[in-house]
Amino acid sequence: MFNLLSTIEDGNNLLIISIVLLLVTPLSSISSWFITMKFKKTKSEIKFSSNPLLSTLITIQLLSIASSLLSLFSYFGLLAKEEDTARILLIVFVVFAAVLSAIWFSMVIFFSNQIWFYIEKEEDKLVTLGETIKLSKIVKIIEDDEKSAVYVNYLEGKRTLKKIKFSKKTTIGMYFLEIAEKTGVKPEKGNESDYFKEEVAKIRQAALQTSKPEVKKQDVKKEESKKEEK
Repeated sequence: MFNLLSTIEDGNNLLIISIVLLLVTPLSSISSWFITMKFKKTKSEIKFSSNPLLSTLITIQLLSIASSLLSLFSYFGLLAKEEDTARILLIVFVVFAAVLSAIWFSMVIFFSNQIWFYIEKEEDKLVTLGETIKLSKIVKIIEDDEKSAVYVNYLEGKRTLKKIKFSKKTTIGMYFLEIAEKTGVKPEKGNESDYFKEEVAKIRQAALQTSKPEVKKQDVKKEESKKEEK
């Protein structure tokens, strides 16, 4: 608490935070806009966008950039000549910029597949705002009625199982369920939690089995080297 108060009271720290926000927020926003432009321009027939969510995301990004700029203006006294008023405005805009940035970063990290997606069969990929999944890496698509969602389970590398979720309560989720077979994997009814736990356990077991022969080889080599030393 005392560290936070001292940071707020220190104008130099607030200036540094403002500059960092002004660098990170626009660059990250431009990156997401560039990816979204690629989505808009793709010729794929299998694509869908949740316009309300996309509009909300862009609006929050613009507001966070504006707040970062205004915090910098406040520091240099361009919005208020009185020092106390300028400091209050500086703190307010820094907090706004940080909170708004956290909100839209969370949207991209946790809800990117709810904003838009497209499938490019020729390039073997399912693309969302936050990630690109090779269609050949999709191992199972589960329609979980209990959670009212569709889960795409896929491998990242050889031994890491991941998943993305499409809610059946949303238009984008229902659309994905309709075209899911075009990924090359037919959706199946089931319980996602049970499936995911079982598959992760199988992958770990397989990893242990493959590592055992290597350990044995190393032990044999150590024994042979000891015999040679004797």
